[in-house]
Amino acid sequence: YVESAGGVQAVVVCIGILSMIFAAAAWFVIRDLKSPAEANGVEDKERMTAKDFLYVVKSPATWILGLSIFSIYTMAVTMSYFTPYITSVLGGTVAFSGIVSIIRTHGFRLLGAPFGGYLTDKIGSPSKVLIGIYIASIATLLLFLCLPAGTAMYVFIFCMLMVGLLVYMGKGIYYAVASELFIPRKYAASTVGVAAALGFSPDIFLFPLAGYWLDTYQGEGYTYLFIFQICALSAGVFGSLYALHYKKKLIKQGKANT
Repeated sequence: YVESAGGVQAVVVCIGILSMIFAAAAWFVIRDLKSPAEANGVEDKERMTAKDFLYVVKSPATWILGLSIFSIYTMAVTMSYFTPYITSVLGGTVAFSGIVSIIRTHGFRLLGAPFGGYLTDKIGSPSKVLIGIYIASIATLLLFLCLPAGTAMYVFIFCMLMVGLLVYMGKGIYYAVASELFIPRKYAASTVGVAAALGFSPDIFLFPLAGYWLDTYQGEGYTYLFIFQICALSAGVFGSLYALHYKKKLIKQGKANT
């Protein structure tokens, strides 16, 4: 397309058509799972009520899962500002940082999630893997804050690729935290839904907040953004530690299989 607007319009139309096609296919292909009572011809009267939803909102499991998503997703949002930070603050070239950004975003998207899943299966705990991801991310951000202008390019490459790997590792396993919280089946979907609303809330405020910092403080705004991210990751560390404590508490109380 000669005009960029035409290309964007074509992409949107294609996504819309494919979404309708696959939605129709899913309607006929995916089976409607029934509860044991319904399978025996008995009407299952157990349905979610307002009281149940309030239970989900008050449950520690909902907030633990939401915090796990929030900590990783804020890092994904912050990652989008690394390219302008390197070019405008650290003095890197636009072409170089753009190429590394493409490799980080598209290459490590394919590698990070499977690797995170492999580590989780190997260690046996998504919360423990997330703690490692949070700490490594904090260390990388601190390195970014300490890098002077004119730093060797291989350091830029290492930092940007490390961030990409950590973010996609975290994205691949943060929902797996639910498996450690022994969420009752009745509340599973509602818990994940509320946790996702909490976890993806940076879409609402973080971009405007980062824009305000950058417009008001210019290069120093990146420092505020990275400090905010370090705080979010630190909260994630404490959240994962509490998840492990909460898991032990449920096992001790014999609620692991409820």
